[in-house]
Amino acid sequence: IVGIFALAGYVYYFLGIKGMKESAVGTSMEEGTAKLYTGALVCLIGAIVSIIPGIKFIGGIVDIVGFVLMMIAFNKLRQLSLSTLAAKGAQQLWLMMVLSLVSAVLGIIPVVGNILSTILSLVILVLSFLGWKNFSNSELA
Repeated sequence: IVGIFALAGYVYYFLGIKGMKESAVGTSMEEGTAKLYTGALVCLIGAIVSIIPGIKFIGGIVDIVGFVLMMIAFNKLRQLSLSTLAAKGAQQLWLMMVLSLVSAVLGIIPVVGNILSTILSLVILVLSFLGWKNFSNSELA
């Protein structure tokens, strides 16, 4: 059931990124949004593969590749954006993804790692909302 919810989340995310990519055509952010779109598509494929029993591990690897592509895209958007607000949003989203990696690694450590991972998850949640809010309030020029 968790896999199905993850898949639904990726579909929703992918559709949002698709709209962002279409609205960035002809702007300085076109390349960055295209990379973000590709990363989101790879993550969506990874989520679909992860649902299939027996090859779940392969889906996880594909998902990690998509995650890295999205990190690269947010970094690119941060550098390419002419809008200060969009650059700030891209910075927050890039930091959110870095902290997600740190949280995943910390989650491996028994007890203390789980506590730290939970605290980081709250920070990640706030950064996610702030980053996307800054993107939505900016011009993609």
